[in-house]
Amino acid sequence: MYDAREKAYRDHQWAINVARREGETEGKAEGKIEIIRLLQQILMLPQSRESDLAQKPLEELQQLAADLQTQVQTRKFSE
Repeated sequence: MYDAREKAYRDHQWAINVARREGETEGKAEGKIEIIRLLQQILMLPQSRESDLAQKPLEELQQLAADLQTQVQTRKFSE
């Protein structure tokens, strides 16, 4: 009986940890989507649809945001 309780406890903790990691990843993705759309607006580029960006993996969103940040940093603004 003790083993069953211990296993149930560990399974529950595992499920909580998985949910937490998924939530953190989702939150990071949402933040990157906001950054991407803002950078596109600054660069006067067509804004990607949130639904399209939400389908991309986090790594791809991070790379797109980095590319757009580079464009902003290297762009010369007229006075």
